[in-house]
Amino acid sequence: MPTPNLTFNILTFSHPSDEYTFCFYKDERENLQRVHKSLVPDEVINEFGDQDHYYTSFEENCVGALSVSKLSKPIYNPAVDENGEEFWIKKENSAFSKSMLKRFYIDKIRTHFISIGVIVKANFVDDIEVWLPVVINNTDYNFFDKYTLKIQFAMVSNKPEILVTYEGQSKVFRKSIADLMSLVAPDCFNWVLHKNSLCKYEDLTEDAKRNYSEVFPVLNFDIRDALHLPTEAPDRSNHYIRYKNHITFFFDTCLNNEAFKKIIPIDCNNFIPVKDLNIGTVSVNTNVLLFGDNK
Repeated sequence: MPTPNLTFNILTFSHPSDEYTFCFYKDERENLQRVHKSLVPDEVINEFGDQDHYYTSFEENCVGALSVSKLSKPIYNPAVDENGEEFWIKKENSAFSKSMLKRFYIDKIRTHFISIGVIVKANFVDDIEVWLPVVINNTDYNFFDKYTLKIQFAMVSNKPEILVTYEGQSKVFRKSIADLMSLVAPDCFNWVLHKNSLCKYEDLTEDAKRNYSEVFPVLNFDIRDALHLPTEAPDRSNHYIRYKNHITFFFDTCLNNEAFKKIIPIDCNNFIPVKDLNIGTVSVNTNVLLFGDNK
């Protein structure tokens, strides 16, 4: 039996720039991301004093910002041990932390998909979920396939990586909250869609609260039970083939194009091939999958 051509569901990319200038703030403001003090450059603590959290707008410079320029990859200097053997020491504070860069790249990806009208459900710290509409003839719901992009560094290669996973499908009611409120208690609503943007029901803006006819809930167990909807049978089709097909489709249609590569320079035309099957170091991540051609 031939050996399958195995690949991870991981793409490699190059840092878009060798150096960045990020803007940091002492106090919280609208549209800023909160960053723990362990992640910020030393210059931020020296400027603002020691506190648990600081805030960043990344590259957008606003009033009161401290601009800090750092490399995307740290500098390593040579040193010699007591036996005369040479080794390399990382120069502290020479580059932004990996966590800062992860947030920055995820923010760039989020902005990219929003700019082309794609719905995103963002987790600013670790990953971002992209919702692609699925054309299904159904009068009750709009359907979306969900994909998660996670930035990681040198997990299975020596480069920055994007881990791509398929998260299944969600349904968004065609009826608005205004239509459903007489049948469903408010505490049953969780995620909702308003003007092509996903948010928690409890976090709706005042404008959205005044226009519930423009807010559409995502189906969840509580709503299902409140409306006495039937429980759907689980999908028993081949899990492996289904996930592989979805992830390949997402790469071909959403990532392998000039617009996306302009912000995240993917440097391969496919997922990372498995050259060494000793993959115990990545097995701890349950989102890492292996795809083979002859599965």
